[in-house]
Amino acid sequence: MRRNVLLRLFLAAAVLCILLPAAVLVLWSAAARWSWPSLLPERWSARTVRELLFGSQDLWRLLGSSMSLGSGAAGLSTLIGLLTGSLGAKFGARASAGLARNLRQTMYENIQSNIKLETNPKSISG
Repeated sequence: MRRNVLLRLFLAAAVLCILLPAAVLVLWSAAARWSWPSLLPERWSARTVRELLFGSQDLWRLLGSSMSLGSGAAGLSTLIGLLTGSLGAKFGARASAGLARNLRQTMYENIQSNIKLETNPKSISG
């Protein structure tokens, strides 16, 4: 039951984080004047939408360059992530084995020094 509630809260937060900025952008695109302290725009206008759809002849060129730039960045990030993951899988096991070996050696030495202290206690006589 608790897990179901947490899942619903997480999904609601995710939807809110996506839809709220999108709603603000839609509202902003229809605003002619929206000064700072106002909660809503003072004047409305469809100029931005009209300019976007009908006024710009370079819309498809700009959209294409944005898509190619975004795809290139996503592809490069994916490649870097794949290389990092594969190298981590290859060398990470060795590094963690070396760390475990060093930890075991240190723990062994600490235990041995504690055993020596217990077998040869210093007499405290006064």
